[in-house]
Amino acid sequence: MAVERPVLRRVTPDMAREWLARSRQSRLVRSRVRAFARAMRDGEWDPDRHFRQPIGISPGRLSNGNHRLHAVVEHGEPVLMWVRGEP
Repeated sequence: MAVERPVLRRVTPDMAREWLARSRQSRLVRSRVRAFARAMRDGEWDPDRHFRQPIGISPGRLSNGNHRLHAVVEHGEPVLMWVRGEP
């Protein structure tokens, strides 16, 4: 089975909320979310830094990217992110 390649997508806060609603809630480290949101707000967010671990979506669930998606919601603006899978 071929592994789907990640795609650079513009992730909106609404998309992030939708994907998070389908995730298994893992332990959320608020300081990590705040650091990601601050980098997004300050223009220092680099989507390529997370290329090896893209936001992972499979039908019905989020498998990776919980902290980054919470940061998009906190930031309140769209952010470029590598995403593997379709909601």
